[in-house]
Amino acid sequence: MSDSVENLLARQPSRSLRERDPARRATAIEAIFDRDCLFSDPRGQHVGHRALDDAVSPSRHSSGPRVFADRQR
Repeated sequence: MSDSVENLLARQPSRSLRERDPARRATAIEAIFDRDCLFSDPRGQHVGHRALDDAVSPSRHSSGPRVFADRQR
């Protein structure tokens, strides 16, 4: 396995959501999450890769950095 950015981010889903580069974040989301993934936050539920990417995009959050935690099953 190569140590490409995508592979490194894929090892840590919460880190991939904090990725600031839009192309790398979208690639990591597609590699890690199911096509019909569900992300919930105070603004509502976001279904799918594009909705997840839009919801976690740093440009949408003027109140400072967000914290993501990996949920253990």
